[in-house]
Amino acid sequence: MKLKKRVFLCVVLSIVFLFVGSLAQPAGISRQLADTSINLLFHTNNVTLSGAADFYLNGERFKSAEISYKQAGTDSYWDLLLKTPREFRTDRATGYIIIANDDSVYVMERYRPGTYADGSVLPCDTLVRHSTRSDVLVAMARVLADQLELLLPSGTFTVTDSPSGSQIISIKLSEGSVPALLHPFLNIVADFALRRFMGIEYDSQDTATRAYYADNAETITQRILRTTSSFEVGNTDVSVTLDAQGRFVNAEGTVVFLLSTDDQAGIPLEIYFDLTASDYGSTSVDLFNPLYYDVIPAGSGPVKTEEVEPALSERLTGRAKEVLAAGGYDPSEFLQPEVSTEDGLYYVIFPGYGDFDVISTVFNEQGTFLQLADGREQWYMSNPHEPSASELFPEAVNLLKSFLQEAFPELAEKCASFRPALEYTYEGASWVYCTAQDTNGADLPYSFYLRLSDSLKVINFDCLTY
Repeated sequence: MKLKKRVFLCVVLSIVFLFVGSLAQPAGISRQLADTSINLLFHTNNVTLSGAADFYLNGERFKSAEISYKQAGTDSYWDLLLKTPREFRTDRATGYIIIANDDSVYVMERYRPGTYADGSVLPCDTLVRHSTRSDVLVAMARVLADQLELLLPSGTFTVTDSPSGSQIISIKLSEGSVPALLHPFLNIVADFALRRFMGIEYDSQDTATRAYYADNAETITQRILRTTSSFEVGNTDVSVTLDAQGRFVNAEGTVVFLLSTDDQAGIPLEIYFDLTASDYGSTSVDLFNPLYYDVIPAGSGPVKTEEVEPALSERLTGRAKEVLAAGGYDPSEFLQPEVSTEDGLYYVIFPGYGDFDVISTVFNEQGTFLQLADGREQWYMSNPHEPSASELFPEAVNLLKSFLQEAFPELAEKCASFRPALEYTYEGASWVYCTAQDTNGADLPYSFYLRLSDSLKVINFDCLTY
């Protein structure tokens, strides 16, 4: 499962909590904030959390998240919706629902709709499970909260008391005013969180490993987690609300971390977030019931799909045939396709007569063509090698141009050239993996495979994952 990539949010929010809790303020506010954060993470067994966050790297948003989390003894419920921006379409939605009932856990991931996976975990009745490492970290946070009282500049905190007994604590830090003592502590927190939630051992990641992920990371999130060697705190503006009992109620604002890699320092990771805690002592989590969620065990049978209106189905089928014709196919040879939809995407699948004899196309809600996969081709069964020519022959270039013009005109306008990257051969046939470049020679964010012999056609096109 892809959960490890997605608990980045949990890692960051844990760091944010302990960061805010470790800040100092005279008259006991420092210790109060530290203890409040620690109690919420490690000592609260009944609470509901809800919130949202936007993540920016170098000023560009790369992830948004909405969370709902419930803890009720050793039962918990976590619903996380992640949205990733894509250049040529609306945000791609991923995420999951995790339900834990004592030592049993059930996972429903959005990229596998209609199914669930189950397993077992160590029972946990708090947001973060206790361990020897976490106890040491908590002790360090409390000591740091006391020490920082002497180091933070005046005006860092503004405290507003309400008649009901609640407090609103505003925290403002500028990059140059952050005490140096805070940075190594936060790196220790990050190391703890990444070990616990991601299985990443920073001590075992050498320069070569970080360099590999800098060039080959699948996502920006993976690149951050795998290439960052250390980080510091930058400009921060956060408001924290505590109730009359000193419990956390809300935190909102902006936290900026400055990431350092082997090649660059001070890369800004900005987090805009709003998180609320409620229902202390009254939160409940129901036992997992697959009928309630209308899911079946993963791999146990066909997944239900939403029905597509006949008029839309006919329009998408016609569009798919137009695109395939531009890619070198003869649509008259196709059987009647199956049209389905999941998570805002529409699938037009032309069935065949063998296990892999199927052609699938994918569209978004606006009817924009996003992906083509010809399951009859066997290029993946061969060993790739360097292309025999540095450029594609004219017929192949003309096919790609006409295909893109029909399939995705917006991309076709940006494309200035094509370059073969890998070539495949298998049982007398050959294929080539191609990239496309803009007028400046930069690679465009999509990929495709061409069948070169014994017939010329586009057998795989993908801008869905970009």
